[in-house]
Amino acid sequence: MSKKRPPKFFTRFFRWYCNPVLQEAILGDLNEQFEEDLENYGAGKARRKFAWTVIRFFRKDIIKPVSGKQKLNYYGMFKNYFITSIRFIKREKVFALMNISGLALGIACALVIYKILDHEFSFDKHHENYDRIYRVNNEDIRSSGKVLWRGQAHPLGKALRTEFPSINAAMTFYDEDGLIAVEDESGDLKRFQEDKGVAFVEPQFFELFTVKFLVGDSEHALDQPGKVILTESKAKKYFGLNTNTLSEAIGRMVILENEQTTYVSAVIEDMPKTSEFPFELLFHYKDQEAANPWFYDGEDWGEYNSATNCFILLDEGINPQKFEKQLETIVEKYLPPRMAESRTYRLQPLSDLHYSDQIRKTYAGITATKEELVVLGLVGLFLIITACINFVNLSTAQAVKRSKEVGVRKTMGSSKTQLVVQFLCETLVITLLATTVGLFIAAYLGNQVEVIFNDQMNIDLLSDYNIIFFLITLIIGVTLFAGLYPSFILAGMNPVMAIKNNLNIKQTSGFLSLRRALVIFQFSISQILIIGILILNAQMSYFQTKDLGFNDDSIVVVKLPENDSTNLSVLKNELLAHSSIEQVSFSSSGPMASWRSTNPIFHPNIEGQDLMGNLKTVDENYFDLYEMEIIAGESFKQNDPRSHAVVNRRVTEILGFEDPEKALGERIKYGRGSLEFIVVGVVEDFHAASLHQDLDNVFMANVSWNIFQAGIKLKSDGSSFSEMKEAIIHIEEAWEDRFPEHVFDLQFYDETVASMYSLEESVSQVFRIFVIIAIIIGALGLYGLVSFMANQKTKEIGIRKVMGASELAIWNIFSKELISLLMIAFLVSGPVAYFVMRAFLDTYAYRITLGPGFFVLAIVTSLIIAVLTVGYKSMKVAKANPILSLRDE
Repeated sequence: MSKKRPPKFFTRFFRWYCNPVLQEAILGDLNEQFEEDLENYGAGKARRKFAWTVIRFFRKDIIKPVSGKQKLNYYGMFKNYFITSIRFIKREKVFALMNISGLALGIACALVIYKILDHEFSFDKHHENYDRIYRVNNEDIRSSGKVLWRGQAHPLGKALRTEFPSINAAMTFYDEDGLIAVEDESGDLKRFQEDKGVAFVEPQFFELFTVKFLVGDSEHALDQPGKVILTESKAKKYFGLNTNTLSEAIGRMVILENEQTTYVSAVIEDMPKTSEFPFELLFHYKDQEAANPWFYDGEDWGEYNSATNCFILLDEGINPQKFEKQLETIVEKYLPPRMAESRTYRLQPLSDLHYSDQIRKTYAGITATKEELVVLGLVGLFLIITACINFVNLSTAQAVKRSKEVGVRKTMGSSKTQLVVQFLCETLVITLLATTVGLFIAAYLGNQVEVIFNDQMNIDLLSDYNIIFFLITLIIGVTLFAGLYPSFILAGMNPVMAIKNNLNIKQTSGFLSLRRALVIFQFSISQILIIGILILNAQMSYFQTKDLGFNDDSIVVVKLPENDSTNLSVLKNELLAHSSIEQVSFSSSGPMASWRSTNPIFHPNIEGQDLMGNLKTVDENYFDLYEMEIIAGESFKQNDPRSHAVVNRRVTEILGFEDPEKALGERIKYGRGSLEFIVVGVVEDFHAASLHQDLDNVFMANVSWNIFQAGIKLKSDGSSFSEMKEAIIHIEEAWEDRFPEHVFDLQFYDETVASMYSLEESVSQVFRIFVIIAIIIGALGLYGLVSFMANQKTKEIGIRKVMGASELAIWNIFSKELISLLMIAFLVSGPVAYFVMRAFLDTYAYRITLGPGFFVLAIVTSLIIAVLTVGYKSMKVAKANPILSLRDE
């Protein structure tokens, strides 16, 4: 007969809740009591008494702590960990310095890129109706395909409000620059030539967009023409006011282009830098006649300008795609039949304006696509990952050195968890130090980025609370990502082998395999960035050195405020009177310009094709001044009919004339009106727009409109700087004699051409900074791997030296493997860089050839960096006394 035992369930329950220290003693007493009760009362009652006793023992002084262990002094434990960490950093200064430097650089880049992305992704989000505002774009169907563009006819806003009362619409015209005159305290006029910020808006603009009024109100600010709204900075600039006296600007006179007199009706807060509407002076939409001679009272459905945009506000619940269908009624009812047959209106969300890859221009300038921003974010992510990889590399390189410490700690009772926490604390301390250093580096880099982008970005690292949360996340992420693996490796060492300092290859081969993969990853990223910057620099050099089809050396351009032929003739004679001035020409623009006057062209040879012509107003001196090559016919004379035109070779080619001479005398209709040009000359092709775009069909004629600037050729042969300076002073004096009521504005034309690539140049400079940092971080990672290998091979190197190996032979031990790793990295980075950069170059109509030279130079650069890094560490090991490495045997 089996022996009666206490109930198993309650026995297990007691073991589960009882403190392990008291468990055996109490359970022994319970079992003895159960034996007595079994003899005295029988099995049933004995089992019930046992169960009741177990339940009564479930009290505070009996149950075990929640952790299952004795309560520890966590404060003292972590304090000890941090003290140990500081001591370790002091003891291993080189190791700590390299880790802190690598992490600091990675954290600094991550912070700067985060701020750049935060800046880019916050555009126009301050508007309350951000998600319901749309820009109305045109989609035209042409023989070459669909074309999407933003310029609108002036009456569109009024028509939309009339046809669709449920939606609101506002027209905007951004003239950008303009001559502003205000009265000073003595009553005299002070003039300012503004190069940005001059805008004309309908009153409904303030119903769509969120604008903070400091003085005045949105309801009456532009309720009629003759009023102007100033931003706070402009009110202070024009009238010498401060924040407390802005109300004194109300009613003050502001004259636009010496023609349109307006009065200040309100002062608003400056537009944020993250706005696609960089407006600083907001005039009534009807007052733009002074700045836009083609306004025609805003009633012409045939006049389009890319600076004229239409924005609408849809009510909640309205589907924008369905509303696009309703806009067909506007096309059919208002547009001329020739436009209506190929025109469709498309709605573009305000949230998409800054990131569009179809229409890359807004009032604020060239936009950045989301794909480009994602690439920038990936660069930042990869830089911080490579910095963490460095930490892993360098920390595991220290594993052998710290093996005795780990062995002693384990022998004294430290658990694996405690060791992991200790090493994570060390990582946290290093990360905190690196973050502190990284903040200073990021502040410097942020300033450089702001300088590069002309202060268009706000990279103040303490400007918002989001940066604090980002920093906390970054610190935690870096600590875990960089610290976990080395912590587990160190904590997992065999204590006996660790104390003997006898870790063999089998125990550490996992380190080396992972470290090889990390180095391959690091140098793949570095090589991709190196290839990228080499190609970007080559493309920028191509922009600067490509033959544009004209000469822009020693040419200055001066804006002309009026088009009076008599006045301009006198100005030309006065300018040419100076010995340092060779040529003067009046025109609409230089050969290459950021804006174009385009219209469709018609000829029997191109019937059925939708081709556009770019018309430039030029005089007879234009071709000599810019040294343009006439390949057929001749340039027109001063008294030639206005219908005579010089075209570029491309025009003769599209007309089907292989020989430009055969195009002479051809009549080409320009625009849909009655204007027709007779070809009297042909010039060699030249670039009328930036190299982003293909060649234009250019018509150059001496028509009576569109004369906006004077091109002035200065003598460059043998002229000293003082002579050139005197010539510029002479130009200014002659100009001011002719136009005393305007502000003189002079630019060197080659700088104007170069400014068309300012965005690429800025991106190139910022990218160059990140590439240099990536190379530094990669070199640190390589140094970490060499250090690890040196620690692994200490005794081997000692034996080799004793056996007579040379320093070069020792260097060869390290170099062969690392060079092979770099070549593997190149096999990864080469194809990736090729496809990425080919996609980048495809955005340009004129681009460099993506040849093997870039990839060869990148791998050579990587090898040089590797050789220098490996050489330093290996020679240091090779020169060490072999006795020091063998004495422990």
